[in-house]
Amino acid sequence: MRKAVLFAALSLLMLVAIGPVLAEKTIWIDEKGSIHSEVKDTPHGESERSDVELYVTSWCPYCKQAIRYMRSRGIPFTAYDIEKDARAARRKGELDTRGGVPFAVINGQKIHGFSPEAYERALEGR
Repeated sequence: MRKAVLFAALSLLMLVAIGPVLAEKTIWIDEKGSIHSEVKDTPHGESERSDVELYVTSWCPYCKQAIRYMRSRGIPFTAYDIEKDARAARRKGELDTRGGVPFAVINGQKIHGFSPEAYERALEGR
């Protein structure tokens, strides 16, 4: 069963990699064996590194709002789940001594919590 799940996840990743759009895909399997994935599309010619980083957790409703906000406006972003990615958790700790999620870095500006107004101000700095 685990091999089938891993094969399915790798197959999805390969399909995304050969398509007309580059994508950053994160796939993880939870303790119940369910597959979860997150895709960040990057059209050809754009930098793979986003000027918007979101540090989130899977259970946080405000994190989900922040992700929906970015997606609804077509803003390229990278979301890091700090409970599933130890490097992201360390990086967030270096950037933010206050703690809490969501935590956004938009064009170098650090924003605590979900704040569409603060996101807009930071995005205007592009």
